[in-house]
Amino acid sequence: MTRRRSRLGTWIWELRYKIGPNLWAIPFLMAGTTLVVFAITRQLDRHFAATGATVPGFLPEWIVARTAADADVVLSAMLSALATSLSLVFSISVLTFSLAAAQLGPRLIRRFMLDPVTQVTLGAFLSAIVMCALTLGSVSTSPSRSALPSVSYAVAFVMGLGTFFLLIAYVHRVATTIQAPRVVSTVVRDLGRTMDLAAAYLPDVMRSSDAAAVEELRRSAQADGALLVAERSGYFQAFDHPRVLDVAERETAVVVLQHRVGQFVVAGQPLAMVVPAERVDSVRRDRKSTRLNSSH
Repeated sequence: MTRRRSRLGTWIWELRYKIGPNLWAIPFLMAGTTLVVFAITRQLDRHFAATGATVPGFLPEWIVARTAADADVVLSAMLSALATSLSLVFSISVLTFSLAAAQLGPRLIRRFMLDPVTQVTLGAFLSAIVMCALTLGSVSTSPSRSALPSVSYAVAFVMGLGTFFLLIAYVHRVATTIQAPRVVSTVVRDLGRTMDLAAAYLPDVMRSSDAAAVEELRRSAQADGALLVAERSGYFQAFDHPRVLDVAERETAVVVLQHRVGQFVVAGQPLAMVVPAERVDSVRRDRKSTRLNSSH
């Protein structure tokens, strides 16, 4: 018997492969958090406005706008600078990685997308833009509405200024990531981590070194097994061994894969053979035993 994942572990495993490498999950999460921060700062602004305090005493002078007009000018300039920096820097970065990937392999792009510095930097820019835009919308230069959102302005100013310091770390990260020795060490480290993960979940699985016996099993599956076809087209990205072993042990069946991880499978194409044939419906019901990640 192999050590199985818990229900939470299975859910995390599925979520990780469903989302895959991306540049939107963490930035969107940070932007959503910024909405909460803005709501809190607006409540503080209303509280100070109700007490008649124009500037909270705990804020340092250098992040306080004296008038609504000053806040409008600074936030507009900050918003423009953030949007320009975000589009320019990340566009150049993607181009740089694309050129470097032509020499060092496509894994470099995946590394760029999975890099926490990249994701946090992108999220910081998006969060600062959201905060500046919302705060700018709450600033009124009308004489009848002269209340200044001091707390929101201070937070937006600090967030906008902090992203440019984070940008320096990001540029340094890009410069070191595209170096060949760094790419090789990353590939080796990822490979070792993957092998350790597989070994941790399959500690007691018998591995046959008899090539003739394995080939005989394949021929038997082709002759007597039932076909399990792919339900949609995509790359065979991962194989959830613990879950498939659960199904095989419960149904007393043998599952023989027809493709290796990394190959492209067309919908309706054979994915696996199940022996005995009458067990194929039970195996098919657990459709999430294998992961196919569509290329589009």
